Amino acid sequence: MAATRKQFVFDLKTDKDSPLYNYYKTFPEAYRDIRRYMEAHGCPHRQGSSYVSNNVMNTKDVTKLMDGLCKSLPWLAECSNAFDVADIGKQHGLLGDIQEMCNVYSEEKEKWQENFKGSVMEEKQLLDINDYKDAPLFGALIELNERLKEEGISGIELNVVGGFAMMTHDLRSKDGITDVDYIGPDLPKRVSEIADEIGFKYNLGRHWINNDVLMAGATLEDLEFTTGKLHFQEAFELETMKINILDTQDLLKMKLIAIDTSLSAVELGDGDFTRAKDFKDIEVLKGALGADNRILKAQFGEYLMSDFTIPAVKAYEMGGIEKVRTDILPKVAAQNRDFYLNLGNTSYKRDDFIEGILKRAGIDDRKGDPNKAPPKRNEKADNIPGGDDR
Repeated sequence: MAATRKQFVFDLKTDKDSPLYNYYKTFPEAYRDIRRYMEAHGCPHRQGSSYVSNNVMNTKDVTKLMDGLCKSLPWLAECSNAFDVADIGKQHGLLGDIQEMCNVYSEEKEKWQENFKGSVMEEKQLLDINDYKDAPLFGALIELNERLKEEGISGIELNVVGGFAMMTHDLRSKDGITDVDYIGPDLPKRVSEIADEIGFKYNLGRHWINNDVLMAGATLEDLEFTTGKLHFQEAFELETMKINILDTQDLLKMKLIAIDTSLSAVELGDGDFTRAKDFKDIEVLKGALGADNRILKAQFGEYLMSDFTIPAVKAYEMGGIEKVRTDILPKVAAQNRDFYLNLGNTSYKRDDFIEGILKRAGIDDRKGDPNKAPPKRNEKADNIPGGDDR
């Protein structure tokens, strides 16, 4: 290996079954640790997963740098698809060397796992809902629990997504108003009646606890096909109900899918694009997870149909919803028209799911006929996975 400045490029395993989740709760944390080490050792971040040394390095320097990295992050070989170094256009694979180096630090790797498992156990401590009793939404849940106790009703379990999950993760103000959107079967009739009464008292309206997160005609299996496996963590355990909230990484994924699905409605009869709240939530979740748009595409791209979902997020960050409307939506409209005019020949990653939705909406007979106008969808664009209208 010649003595030149070096470029280091790596690719971590970030799929849902990655061993990375034995050491971290979210994958951006791993990227942050690599970045801290590389920049502290004279290799500043350039773009993506690329780092370039400030100074000339020879083989011995590279070996010393990688050995220190493996000592600091002994999980690296197990969780990497590739790790390369290049000099003057010539690339050398480092993954084999890293594997040997990480093997030396097997005891340190076990400590990483033990420390991570310990931190996860600490996070499983339940919250006390009474700490938030002055916030209207939480006050309503406390009163609902009392009313259900009076009527001898119990055993309710809610797997909650959307705005309420954001509040509970301290990513939105708990004093705000939003629905408690959950995934699961309908509530018993009496529970819904009591909830509606309490909803009016707290200015939450009817159906403030609902499972409308599911698209019209779609099953839970349909939903998890579009989102992948969803992970919930216990939040509140009351006498009559247990409330679990979607974890932050899956919240980010569902918010992206909400934007992506809403984009599919542009120029299809539901063109009023009003997903500003989801864009803001994505911005907040990205900050909490330390994720950038490149990571979003790498981790969640397989769940997105539109080529413009990530660009729409970037446009919102640069100029708000108006920049999305002016820079992104015209391109989306053109793409959607092409999609429906060539429905039989267009391939998307969620084809099976979309085909089922189109059939249930009664529009599969439009295939191949460019003269038929795009039909109205049965449900508004706002009624989508992860969407939150308030």
